[in-house]
Amino acid sequence: MRRAGDDGAQPDALEALFGWVLTRGRLTSHSAVHPPRTHSAFFPLLNAAVSEICPKEQLAGTLGVFLAVMSSGGIVGPYLAGWIVDTAASPASGYALTFQVLGAFAVVGAITALLTVNPPRDARRVMAGA
Repeated sequence: MRRAGDDGAQPDALEALFGWVLTRGRLTSHSAVHPPRTHSAFFPLLNAAVSEICPKEQLAGTLGVFLAVMSSGGIVGPYLAGWIVDTAASPASGYALTFQVLGAFAVVGAITALLTVNPPRDARRVMAGA
């Protein structure tokens, strides 16, 4: 089923089902084109991965903390971005500063993960608690 005005876009149901999209003949990033559909496919996969890694006795608490941390960015991010844009000299400089600040948070998080995550050690620790 094609929509009026589309020049080759896939139907919505197929895009959501397969988690990828070919838009107008160009291969594009699905997360850039359809973020809600990407997240609806991505988050269940993360939950399944956590369920596979974590011992059954710790699963409920681990998933609770995992989902709370994942949701915190969606709660805090828009307010922080709005405050930065509102207090900047101009909207353009506010948006630029917003990307820089939130990018710095991402870099700090990545460096923290690189310094603290040790898969062999963490696997032994998780399995010892099972």
